[in-house]
Amino acid sequence: MIKFQSVYGTRAGDIRTSTTSSHTMAKRQGLGPLGCLVGLMVLTAQPGWTAPISLGDFAGTTVVFQNVVADDGVLFGPAVLSGDSLEFEPRLTSASSGGGSQMTLGTLTLGVSAQPGFVIDGISASESGLYSLLGSGTSATDVLAAILLEVTVDEVDGNPIAPVSWNVNASVSFNLLANPGLDDPWSMGVSASVMNGLILNSVPFSFGATHVLITVPNTLSTESESNSSASIGKDTVRISATTSPIAAVPEPGTAGLWILGIGVTAVYRRLRRSQVGLDVR
Repeated sequence: MIKFQSVYGTRAGDIRTSTTSSHTMAKRQGLGPLGCLVGLMVLTAQPGWTAPISLGDFAGTTVVFQNVVADDGVLFGPAVLSGDSLEFEPRLTSASSGGGSQMTLGTLTLGVSAQPGFVIDGISASESGLYSLLGSGTSATDVLAAILLEVTVDEVDGNPIAPVSWNVNASVSFNLLANPGLDDPWSMGVSASVMNGLILNSVPFSFGATHVLITVPNTLSTESESNSSASIGKDTVRISATTSPIAAVPEPGTAGLWILGIGVTAVYRRLRRSQVGLDVR
């Protein structure tokens, strides 16, 4: 099975971290390791895909989600804003039976801009849904869900920079022998530290990233045998941003008055102590 760097997920034993092998889906597509996500990039460019649908901008608590675009509105549905998170209700399902196989793909793209006074610390993506594996067969009857989170920073401290990109990814898979069931839940997620990304890429900054671009490809795949069926679907996709406030730096004039005030207060207290001493005498 193809496995990617997994940050978290459900069903212990079904998610593995930082391992790579082959998956039957990748084999039948003639792809090697990481074939699912490579195949996603190729297939989304083929004819038959609907035109991208713009979902607009969404102003959160400390960030603004800008130019949110789904490659297919049916696959993702409308976006709902909650704080600094966007939640989608995708109609993203892959199903096969009687020896068939199927792959369903979808991609979200958007920008994230920090509100004045904040910088972007991190970006995360999570999703959940249901899967079914029924009938008789072997581990060749299986389902897989994969997600890729690509982050590109193009602005720090409010100033444009040469774009810096990196990605994190994860997958979860189940097979008929180990995980048979009907409408069993699954979930997984990934997160990217924007601050660490700037440091690892030697990007100089005073406060942090103030604008990033995000691409989130999604993959669902199933494969079944002659006497079995497999299906997997997504109910929710959530994109979230975490931020930090920028420490206030006083203007030179303000700082000068502040220092003067401290000096005056110190002199007053010293004179006051001297006056008390004279009164005692």
